[in-house]
Amino acid sequence: MSKVNLQELLNGSEPVYVLNRTGRMRDGKTSTFLLTIKDSHGDATAISIPATKWPIDLSTMVPRKSLQDSKDLFRACRPGGPLEIIAPEKARAMLQDPMAQKSVDAALARLDRAEGKRNAFKLGVQNANEGSQSAAVPQHLRASDPEMSVSTPKLVVAKTEVAPKIKQIIAGLQNHPDTAEDVHAMLAGIPDDEISADDLGYVVKNCGPHVRIIKWAKNELARRSGPEEAETDVDDVEETDEQDADVTVAPRRRRRHH
Repeated sequence: MSKVNLQELLNGSEPVYVLNRTGRMRDGKTSTFLLTIKDSHGDATAISIPATKWPIDLSTMVPRKSLQDSKDLFRACRPGGPLEIIAPEKARAMLQDPMAQKSVDAALARLDRAEGKRNAFKLGVQNANEGSQSAAVPQHLRASDPEMSVSTPKLVVAKTEVAPKIKQIIAGLQNHPDTAEDVHAMLAGIPDDEISADDLGYVVKNCGPHVRIIKWAKNELARRSGPEEAETDVDDVEETDEQDADVTVAPRRRRRHH
């Protein structure tokens, strides 16, 4: 699929979907991105793009004319920047995932409660020519291009321990079992490269009666492991119906013969 041209997209009528990619600028930790949009009077408003792996439709949040005039949007969407423009057809396909809208809604709800803004990220003041669309990006993402180019990716060492964030989320669930639905949506919205197999295993072992969450984590593990694991492991937890999904049900383990 060819790269999406932001200007052409803005000049048309299709939705303008963006993906939060702040993780590649913040050592692999995706955070809320604050996009500055100015109205026709020059007044600036910060639009919060939540830290979720699902695309967000900017055209439902901001008038199209304001998006067309936003230098910050063009800067943010340059290669290696904090936002990635997603083709409308690809975004719609991604959002067909049953957890997509729940995750986006949960992320936006956390922003409304200001929980997601504490570590928000925004572009710095533009130092280049005012008419330029160059991005203010960290030095490690710059190369020979005087505006911006992406340097060779840094070596990322595979995680071997459970992330503190995951432990914190599960501890909160154990203390407040009634938040299971929100926790499920929160976990499902974490970018794939920010939740490891160890993290998913921790979720399986520590989510007790919350079978929806356990099943989600097992599905994620199976998806990463391949079709053989999917056939043997995903069905270990049985879900009865929507109302009983979070009642106490012991995981059914299957004896393996070697």
